[in-house]
Amino acid sequence: MDGVAIPSHLKPMLATAGELPRDQERYAFELKWDGIRAITYWTGTKLTIESRNLRDITGSWPELHRLADVLEQPMILDGEIVALDDRGVPSFQRLQERMHVLRPANELVTKVPAAYFVFDVLAIDRHDTVG
Repeated sequence: MDGVAIPSHLKPMLATAGELPRDQERYAFELKWDGIRAITYWTGTKLTIESRNLRDITGSWPELHRLADVLEQPMILDGEIVALDDRGVPSFQRLQERMHVLRPANELVTKVPAAYFVFDVLAIDRHDTVG
């Protein structure tokens, strides 16, 4: 699939309600992170973070721009933006202080830093990895 055109706007897969499996030794469980689901696009020169509603939220999370320093090739990531409390536990209450702030001041970013927990790599160097 070399050179495949990767879509520029992808909606993340969302969890659906269901019954818990009866044989817990054969299944894994996904934790609820109490965050904001987001798709991150790295072109090699530009980082863009989109909400699950395809809204560009890159400017709201300046501390996540450091991803550009560690991603070695263009890729698309599916993950969740999370704020951790003092014990390292995801806190939706803390995250709410940052939600809908388009250009947060440095003081707010320092007070309530965000992390990006990657669930999936959807594409690497224009190679679709979803299948």
